[in-house]
Amino acid sequence: GHLVTSKRRIAKNYLRTWFPIDVCSTIPFGQFANLVSSGGSAQTAQMAKLTKIVKFVRFLRLMRMLRLAKLAVIWEKIEARLGSLILRQSVALARVILVLVGICHWNACIFWMIGDPESLLKDLLSDDMAETFASVPHWTTEERGTTANPWTWKEQQPFTQYIFCFYWTLGVMRTMPAEVQPVNL
Repeated sequence: GHLVTSKRRIAKNYLRTWFPIDVCSTIPFGQFANLVSSGGSAQTAQMAKLTKIVKFVRFLRLMRMLRLAKLAVIWEKIEARLGSLILRQSVALARVILVLVGICHWNACIFWMIGDPESLLKDLLSDDMAETFASVPHWTTEERGTTANPWTWKEQQPFTQYIFCFYWTLGVMRTMPAEVQPVNL
């Protein structure tokens, strides 16, 4: 592998590889289906099924994350050039911590997606399963707090939701925290 700096070659390669997937994943197919269908229930249902399939294309964008595997080779070259043993060990520790944070991030996002009744998970299910999924109690919509001041996790700020899910993931990684009990699994 050599470094390609030609903008023309980079653009050509992008147009042949990831561009179609990126375009498909950014088109608002749900809104497009609402515009195209003028109230016909059979046509609307068919368009809804089509949008579920197309939303799956968005997951293909995650394949781009496989490029991060190349970072391992670069990381090893950097570690090899470091002279001090303490510096090498510090870099190795930072590497482990970054991997741990990445795993916690993904698990936190999946935990929220499972608990959210309107998540992408619902779009991937059949209509009957999606209806059943939405009707069961979810930990994100369960009321908490006092009777005078009830709240749900869905009402919280996104940052608070994320920190809670991240904390839950860390708890699961060391041992199951007793204060969080998902009810829709």
